[in-house]
Amino acid sequence: MFEVKTQPSEELSVSLVQIQLVGAVEFGFHFKAYGYATKTVEQEDGTTVTTTLPTPLVEQDVSVTGDTWESFRGSDKTETEFVEDLALSLMGLERG
Repeated sequence: MFEVKTQPSEELSVSLVQIQLVGAVEFGFHFKAYGYATKTVEQEDGTTVTTTLPTPLVEQDVSVTGDTWESFRGSDKTETEFVEDLALSLMGLERG
């Protein structure tokens, strides 16, 4: 599993996306992306702690197959960067 911080939008208050591989085939991968809200709390000593709320606000299937597989093979991005960008695009989010 890997994570990417996001910029919450007016439509979707997601600050963190976790992406998990759920399957692989000869020419493709299937992932599940989960979008979470985060909450920052100031402690009594003045320090702040950011926690991720336990229930995802949104889930998104992400497949790297067919034309997407060909785009991936021709990309300069790492596998992680490519999948992160694809998931964020499908969810309508941007990196934070």
